Amino acid sequence: MRSRKGFTLVELIVIIAILAIVGTIAGLSLSSISSAQTRKAVGEIDALLSACKISSMSRTGSSVLKLYRDGDGRVRCDLLCDGAAEDSADLPSRITVEYFTDADPGAAIDVSRPLCLSFVRDTGAFMPLSEVDGNTATGSCTSIRISSGASTGCVTLVPSTGSHSAGG
Repeated sequence: MRSRKGFTLVELIVIIAILAIVGTIAGLSLSSISSAQTRKAVGEIDALLSACKISSMSRTGSSVLKLYRDGDGRVRCDLLCDGAAEDSADLPSRITVEYFTDADPGAAIDVSRPLCLSFVRDTGAFMPLSEVDGNTATGSCTSIRISSGASTGCVTLVPSTGSHSAGG
């Protein structure tokens, strides 16, 4: 009588097939998580931009949307009215946020250099970055790109009209 030690070829093929299926499912769920995080961040930034525009056009004080990386490395988005936080969003962890300006359209600027956006009260257009306290960039912001894993989303800004749109 022979004693069997080890696995047969069929058993190894079945185990490899099961591992491949489990790996595929895990990869797809991680991809959908990063996609959901990106969509959430894009939606929150877009909503706070709308709130900032409404606040800028209906109040006598200043309203500024500040997008920055805090001391813990998390990206935050705060709506400041007369310097006080009125609304804010902690964006999902492990996302990257960059913005682009018309002064240098090819250069992505990470939010470790804060982005402060405001609107002209009379017209609703975006104010030039140099006129909003807290900015180091010049020109006008044209887009904000949000990335998480392989997923990327964008908020497109039209400086002359103050309109903005969220896209994946």
